[in-house]
Amino acid sequence: MSANAIKWLVFVVLSTALALTTSAQNSAPPITIPDRIVFRAVASNKIDTKRAKLGDKVRMLVVAKETLDNGTVIEAGTRLEGRVVETTAFSPDTHEARLSIRIDRLALKKQWIPMHGFIVAQGQIRTRQTSTYETRKYTVITGSEIVKYSPLLRDVEFYEVGKPTHGSYMVSHKKDIVIEPDMAFLIRNSIPK
Repeated sequence: MSANAIKWLVFVVLSTALALTTSAQNSAPPITIPDRIVFRAVASNKIDTKRAKLGDKVRMLVVAKETLDNGTVIEAGTRLEGRVVETTAFSPDTHEARLSIRIDRLALKKQWIPMHGFIVAQGQIRTRQTSTYETRKYTVITGSEIVKYSPLLRDVEFYEVGKPTHGSYMVSHKKDIVIEPDMAFLIRNSIPK
């Protein structure tokens, strides 16, 4: 081997080692969603057991800030995505409709963080609006206040699967289950054991 070839080989080896060392120092540990953390979220799309199919996409938005164990903050407005993992339309024969949704990932700073979340309860969000109007000199706030509540699922029961919980499903004994946009839910991450 010539002297130039040896110099070139040494240069390549040292450059590679430096690049690997620098990237190892700059890469942060991967973010993981802790087991049993609960997110408050609202549905972004409609899911109806009459039309839903296995694998249909489910989109939700986090509505309240949560802080992970490592200090990472999940802000309100963070997107959650998942899919339908079980669906059965209401039948007069069985008197039952069933729906199970799994939340697979959370969007955080232009990356998707995997999770294994399930709907464990329904919530309700209350918003207030106050009427205001402006004149040239004054802003007047009227005493009338409009209070809106997010829609609720009626006649639906929630069941958790396993000890510790590794899933959940919803059941209605009266009609199809219809999740409307803006319905509020509690989503619990459950790492499979």
